[in-house]
Amino acid sequence: MIKRLFSPPTFKNEEDNFRTKFINGFAWVVILLLSVALIPNFGPNADANANSTIIVVSALILVMFLALFSLRRGGLNLSGAIIVVLGWLGLGFQAYTADGVRDVIIIAYIAISLLASIIINWRVGSFVMLLSIGAIWTLAILEVE
Repeated sequence: MIKRLFSPPTFKNEEDNFRTKFINGFAWVVILLLSVALIPNFGPNADANANSTIIVVSALILVMFLALFSLRRGGLNLSGAIIVVLGWLGLGFQAYTADGVRDVIIIAYIAISLLASIIINWRVGSFVMLLSIGAIWTLAILEVE
């Protein structure tokens, strides 16, 4: 039962099987890490941005579960697109509500671009990287004004 829950579905194409294993492993690890990252935000030493952080991190956990559900239903490309698009939007909202360009979440823009290159294709990864650069510029302009 537990092995079936954590194991990825199989496809006929070897490349699709690689992408499935990668998405499955990535989603479960992200769910675990984000769940652990939520714990300090509920304590008495939480900072002023704790409420928005709780919302964004919880939403990203739900996105990962949605991607896993889509993956189990056979939607490999949809699952990858869900992770990339909604993950990028969640990271952007977190950067906007936190410290802007001075927030460490800006590094995640690069990571999500590399992730898009692996789980979808290099063209989508390049497009996400260009969008990320534009979003970082926008955050910098908003910070100046």
